[in-house]
Amino acid sequence: MPEPFRFSSGHLAHTVADLIGVCHQSPQEVISYLKSGDFEKWLAYIGETEISKKVEELRKILFIEEEQLKQFIQVLQPPETSATETIETEQSLETPETTTIEEPETEQSLEKPKTSSIEKH
Repeated sequence: MPEPFRFSSGHLAHTVADLIGVCHQSPQEVISYLKSGDFEKWLAYIGETEISKKVEELRKILFIEEEQLKQFIQVLQPPETSATETIETEQSLETPETTTIEEPETEQSLEKPKTSSIEKH
């Protein structure tokens, strides 16, 4: 059995699924390892060469850390992962939530729309 990926925080990743879990627990640490190319080496070591190549490409073209992390998780997700799970993953990594402030209702918006009725003969 291959050696797990060992994080300095003490987390261990034995599988790609474990690695996704650590992404949620320690995103800054994951970004550090992503930048250094360590994940590519470990993924190749455990036989995930296709994912390893995608991670290498991602590291070379993306420079915004948050975007790197989102794309990294997306690359790690199995193809059968639903779009909903991907969106939930991205939302859990976003910076603090923003709230939408709705404008107060005005008299005009409270008026009922005028409708015309057509009588049938």
